[in-house]
Amino acid sequence: MLVHPNGKSRRIKRGFCWLGFLLPTLWAISEGLWRPFAFSLLGYYLYTRAFDFVNDLQIPALALLWPSYFVVMVIFGAFGKKWLVNDLLAHGYRDVPLEEKTNTLV
Repeated sequence: MLVHPNGKSRRIKRGFCWLGFLLPTLWAISEGLWRPFAFSLLGYYLYTRAFDFVNDLQIPALALLWPSYFVVMVIFGAFGKKWLVNDLLAHGYRDVPLEEKTNTLV
C-alpha cells in the first residue's frame, strides 16, 4: 500500500499487470505514465508499419502483425506495476510498513 502525505492511498498488488497487457496505451494514459505511453505509441507505429509491409507482400496479416504488437503487450504486462509504483514514489507516495497498516485499520 502506498500513501501520500495528503491522505490519498493506492493499493497495488504484485505480479503481472493484466490491464497493462490487454490495453497498454489506454492503461498508460489512465495512470498518467507518459513515458510508457510514448513507448506504446512506438509499438503501435511498428504495428502499422508491419501492416503496410504485409499488404505489399501479400502475406497473411496475422503472420507479422501479431508478433510486432504482442512484444509491447508482454513488456507492459511484465513491467507495468513496477513503472506505476516507481511513478507514485517519485510523486511523494511512500510505502507503508505492515505495522502501520494494521494500526491504521484498527
